[in-house]
Amino acid sequence: MIHSSRISITRELSRGVHPRIFYGEREITALKSRLASDPAAAAQLDAIRARCDKMLDTALLSEEYANAAMTQHGNFYEIGAQLTDFAEYFSLMYSLGETKYVEKMKQALLHYAAFAAWTGPSNKHRKTPWRSDLSTTRIVYAFAFAYDAMYEALSEEERKTIRDAMLTLGIRPLLADWLSDGMRVHALDSMGHNWWAVCTALAGVALCAIYEDVPDGMTMMEDILCSLRAFCEYSGEPLLNKVANFDSAGMFYESCGYFNYGAGELCRFLYTYHRCFADDGGSDFPVLHKMGAAYVSLAYFTAAPERTLYVNFGDSALRGAADTRDGMTMLPQYLLLLGLGDETLRRYYARGARCPGIADLLFPDLLPALDGDAPCPALPRTALYPETGLAFWRSGAVCDGTMLAVRCGFTWNHAHDDAGTFILLRGGEDILCDSGTVSYGKSDYIRHYCAAPAHNVVTVNGRGQHRESLYRGNKFPGRILHALEDDELAYLLADATGPMCDSCMRNHRSFLHLGEEIFITVDDLYTYEEARFAYLLHHRGEVCEMGNSSFDVRSDKNHLRVTTVSPAPFTYRIDSYEGLPYVSVEPTEPSRLCNLIHVIAPAEAGATVEPLSAEDGYGARIAVGERVYDIYYNFLADGRCMHINSNTRLGELDTDAYLLCIVRDRASLAADKVLLSYGSYLRLDGEPVYENLIKSFEIVNVSSGRKRV
Repeated sequence: MIHSSRISITRELSRGVHPRIFYGEREITALKSRLASDPAAAAQLDAIRARCDKMLDTALLSEEYANAAMTQHGNFYEIGAQLTDFAEYFSLMYSLGETKYVEKMKQALLHYAAFAAWTGPSNKHRKTPWRSDLSTTRIVYAFAFAYDAMYEALSEEERKTIRDAMLTLGIRPLLADWLSDGMRVHALDSMGHNWWAVCTALAGVALCAIYEDVPDGMTMMEDILCSLRAFCEYSGEPLLNKVANFDSAGMFYESCGYFNYGAGELCRFLYTYHRCFADDGGSDFPVLHKMGAAYVSLAYFTAAPERTLYVNFGDSALRGAADTRDGMTMLPQYLLLLGLGDETLRRYYARGARCPGIADLLFPDLLPALDGDAPCPALPRTALYPETGLAFWRSGAVCDGTMLAVRCGFTWNHAHDDAGTFILLRGGEDILCDSGTVSYGKSDYIRHYCAAPAHNVVTVNGRGQHRESLYRGNKFPGRILHALEDDELAYLLADATGPMCDSCMRNHRSFLHLGEEIFITVDDLYTYEEARFAYLLHHRGEVCEMGNSSFDVRSDKNHLRVTTVSPAPFTYRIDSYEGLPYVSVEPTEPSRLCNLIHVIAPAEAGATVEPLSAEDGYGARIAVGERVYDIYYNFLADGRCMHINSNTRLGELDTDAYLLCIVRDRASLAADKVLLSYGSYLRLDGEPVYENLIKSFEIVNVSSGRKRV
């Protein structure tokens, strides 16, 4: 029994009607009419027909081959991919009256229905054997699609054989592992990430195709709905160091690719479910209404037609997920089909990196046509997901713009050891980049790609978090603590102390953005023992024009200058791993305290950078255009003096702030405004500019901002 609020299915809409789970007679009739008048649609169908003709010669795979790889998936993924192609494309052609593909589809269904299992061979050797895996879901989905669409072409005996296979090899094994009393293997606390959504949702899609022929089908359907509601509402488990699946803004913690995969399959099920049933609203999960905005915030739009890049933190890919048929548009597609998309999601879908599929043919009114010239979505300049530890700043709704993405969150499984990392996308590429991921079977997947040295972080003695974090999670996840912005400045404060608490008492990273695409990172680390630190910066292109305190990163599309303001002395080291280069900035002497300031600026901006000093701090002056920005770090503000406030003078201002950014007119050098990070006062010539009994984060206009809070 699912111990959640019960969902009762109050009305059936499609008993005995086929096809129904993805499209029905209404959509096919409309498509036939469209094909007669729309040359583009007719050309797309011609391409599908040509693909189908080639697939007629595709050899079916043997059960021996399926079990040849002693892994949890064996070679069953390959079978699932083959069957899905057959089912979706052959079925569409059959629904449009072309019957020559029916025999091949029948042959495949009956062949794979004779297998003993649809799961990798290693699963039966687990301490508690598994009956299913992700590859099971692809096979049972394809069976359901073909059974539903080609129902009239199947004999009653063939229908029974196919239904029995779906139940005994697909639906029941999946539900036995994930839901069924007395048999269940998994819990939301152990496997409640993308697997849970995919396995239960696709069992539900398959059940939608045959429910009237399954005596306990309605009970199973209600259990699936309850399970998926529990998945969406899962709030984490401190005992096992687990975080919520979705934060309050709808962001999924497990990286962009798995957001698309797990939540996409959930929405695929809800779409098929709503075609078959009406209920009391129990399938309208609140997080569904937030997913679209959260997901699109992970995208970066380029001017190249049909090309979208993605924030590739964790096990995600810069150019989309290779293991999903629809690139990175499955989740947006089903949100749109469910009526949960807005204009932002429609624009994203139109620009999505994908080939038009059968959904685009069948639902032209619900799904916008692929259009690489469509306007970029109007996304907010700053988007924060502090519970998941993500933050994004972008230059606006323009292609090839500038986007800074920061991650400082949870580490486990597909979420890497990268608390405090960042990437910079500019001019159509990730010029400062993440190493990404590789096949999970490669020996260096865990050793390098999941580890801190593959990311833009500060390492301590060559490493980041304790290596067991990837398996056991973080007791204390990283956090985005504070953010503020105006039309010229933006500021983020990330706290990576928790994930690094075995070595660090403090590990804070501040990010500042200044008006002309100038970015500054300020790192503040304090360790229990003396350590050697390294500031890592992975990049595209090559390093050139290296000086004593700066170096240039140059690619075909970008030319950045990176200036190290502190520490001193330090050395630069240039290295690479598997062809991806990086620069390591390394203080020459071990220490317990590491304070690093780096200025990252486009070379064409012509910014000049010079160090600044103060009695109790240091910083940098950045002059660019008509502005001068003075950045100060107050090292008294790191908590080193109990009961004593961090009072000091930074520039002409008396303050107790942790960081200051003083914005000046270049001609007069008069202070115009001040970004105050963790300060309770600003005083100019003894007169208060800003006063607050609690240290806070503010942008203060020097001439008009004199106030007490």
